[in-house]
Amino acid sequence: MPAPPPWRFRCYVSAAGIDQIRTWYEAPQSRPIRGKFLARLDSLGRLPFAEWHPPLFRWLEGGIGEIRFKAAGVQQRPLGFRGLGEDVFTIVFNATERGGRFVPRDAIERAIQRKNEIEADAYRSLPCWLFRDS
Repeated sequence: MPAPPPWRFRCYVSAAGIDQIRTWYEAPQSRPIRGKFLARLDSLGRLPFAEWHPPLFRWLEGGIGEIRFKAAGVQQRPLGFRGLGEDVFTIVFNATERGGRFVPRDAIERAIQRKNEIEADAYRSLPCWLFRDS
């Protein structure tokens, strides 16, 4: 595992206590998707937040931002928000992009809902397991 980045990453936890981002990551994802996801988090984690911009990252609506990378021929778009501390980015939903549209189409709305859940109950997120001491 890489050393912890200056940024701390957290992941959304369902009401049943399941880390939804880890579940996605550990599902039958290809090695390129896993590798690019980890590499993108590592890259962003080493940058000052002011340098989080395209092509690595882009803000959307409702305080949601997308981590941007292509793997396995598909535009991957993990969605999250900055909060729960100035140095924290919480990943709440994994989407893809095809033809300039999110899959699923309601990805942003779902991400906003999960952001609201975490803001109402901080226990709905956990430190990202990919980094020691994050």
